[in-house]
Amino acid sequence: MSNQRITLHGMKKLQKKLAKVAQKEEVKEIVKKRTAEMHSETQKLMLDLYKPKEEGGSSTGETRKSTVVVIEDDGLSGSVNIGTEYAPYLELGTRKMEARPALKPSYDKELPLFISDLKKLVR
Repeated sequence: MSNQRITLHGMKKLQKKLAKVAQKEEVKEIVKKRTAEMHSETQKLMLDLYKPKEEGGSSTGETRKSTVVVIEDDGLSGSVNIGTEYAPYLELGTRKMEARPALKPSYDKELPLFISDLKKLVR
């Protein structure tokens, strides 16, 4: 009876590559989750900050409705975009109007959670 032997070369390299691919998918999930949370928080703040006309404000709800999540770079980048022309004036204010930021506070809230999620992933 002959001795048969099978040797696979490159298994460690393959295992590392598979781990990277799996980790990349987890990063994509974190980006998706945290971007969605930022979007949700931004919209909540807009409801509080931008009062409708019925409540004595001037909001039509267009800025909140125009707020969308954008995932790019094969899922590795996420952003919350606001589609109205006047959104920067609401966020930053003008010389005649106080700022009513919704996007920056949402970002500030989600950033540490995003970093924490990524740190847990690489431990």
